Amino acid sequence: MNNSILITPDQLEAGATIPQALDNQYVSDEIYKEIINQKKSLTDPTIKKKRNIEASSEFIRSLVYSSQVVVNRAFISNNELLYKYYLPNQQESALAFASLMNSGIIVPYLYKEHNFFDDKLFDITEEGGRSAEYLSQFLNSSVKSVKLAKNDAKNEIAIDKLSLGFRGYFPSITVLNDRQRTEMLGELLGGKKNFTKEYQQDFGDYLDNLSMFITKTFRKKGVLNRNDLYKEFIVAPNTNVADGIYLSPDKQNPFRHEIKKLIDLKYNTNLPDALGRYSFTPKDMPTRSALQDDFQISDIDSSKVATFIDKDLLKLTENKRNFMANTQRAMYLPLLSDLSLSDVLEIRNLESWQGFISKQSQILSNPLSIGDKYEDFQSAFETFQTNFSNWYYEKYGKSKVEDKYLSIVSILLNLGGKAISYGVEGLGTTEKIALGELPKLIEGVIGGVTVKLMMNVYNAETKELDKNRSYSIEVMRSELELTRDEMYGIINDTKGKQIPLSESLVAEQDRN
Repeated sequence: MNNSILITPDQLEAGATIPQALDNQYVSDEIYKEIINQKKSLTDPTIKKKRNIEASSEFIRSLVYSSQVVVNRAFISNNELLYKYYLPNQQESALAFASLMNSGIIVPYLYKEHNFFDDKLFDITEEGGRSAEYLSQFLNSSVKSVKLAKNDAKNEIAIDKLSLGFRGYFPSITVLNDRQRTEMLGELLGGKKNFTKEYQQDFGDYLDNLSMFITKTFRKKGVLNRNDLYKEFIVAPNTNVADGIYLSPDKQNPFRHEIKKLIDLKYNTNLPDALGRYSFTPKDMPTRSALQDDFQISDIDSSKVATFIDKDLLKLTENKRNFMANTQRAMYLPLLSDLSLSDVLEIRNLESWQGFISKQSQILSNPLSIGDKYEDFQSAFETFQTNFSNWYYEKYGKSKVEDKYLSIVSILLNLGGKAISYGVEGLGTTEKIALGELPKLIEGVIGGVTVKLMMNVYNAETKELDKNRSYSIEVMRSELELTRDEMYGIINDTKGKQIPLSESLVAEQDRN
């Protein structure tokens, strides 16, 4: 029997991601609305087809724009999105998937097993079992698997922390202040900013009910999992959670969809948190910022963060490089869902892909370097996208893609609930704003600074953001405390600079 290479979280690459789209309860806002409005479920053939297309696109996106992708070992045998690539009659695709595993690009996560090739002690479908068996003949001992700890006792402790991290989070939301709850609601609603006091209060009451249910259930049962929350708040009574027969929002429970997204977000950030890496969040889904917890991406000295905000980021406002649209720089880009795994291998072999990933990893390894490395990263991203475009044109021809796109990197700084974007967003509509005109900030101390690196792809003709081709990474979060005066100092320093205010976030690859 083969043995895989066992690694620990610190041995994962800096840009490793865990795709949220592999979650069996992942549904986009559009599909959720269709399920609710047309009284369908996850078992409906039309819904299954649409979900597979969306999830496949997200999976391919993670393989193209991440250096490494972690998947639960069980998914290899029981997740249809994955095993469709290595069905017994799909030899070319199976060989490509095996190559991605043998080269350590796809890394299975082991729960309590010691080896990827150990016996499977979890439920698998008949088709999934056959497919995994077919795949195994192409795998070798170079397959890397990651585990929270190699020592069984330490691994058990880490697993217990995973469970505690999920159930322990929800009672903590009862202590969130009004600003935090407003920011959470805004993220869950897709970046909205303004709500009535009554609407905010209703949401707060709903969070309190959720928290009380969790506390009561855990005291009674001694355990609590996501299915418990789904049965109480999300799915129809006496139905199988896996079938996804979702209840419609009503007057009594108007926030069912938002709570589902919050539950799913926490569920899907637990493992990335433990691994110290990133959750690849699907487009239009809330970013990790919605959790409003105290998780910090990097252990960074607060004084360095203050200097970073006050000096390094302000360098970007003085950047004279012209990122405005022009047709000479526009390029054809494919829909990622159109790419095969063999295509992914070819793309990752492009020299410009290696350069792009290297620059991205440098920023992820040292978030405070983002100001100095911004120019180089923009150049590397644009070069890769251009070569990606040329590769696609040569292989498939122009007729496959009609529209041209522009690839622009921007940086989003979130201070005190205000999102400020450095770089170009909106292209021709970019305007100078006086940050001193922002609404008056709350009194006292403002905690929390978030910095996101946003890879935006715009349609060259319409100037609209294409969420299917864009992504972003939350590279830093710090609980730095800024007083109101310090905040206004930053604002005054940036008055009159070209810094567009971001009203919404692009499709997110969010750090967790």
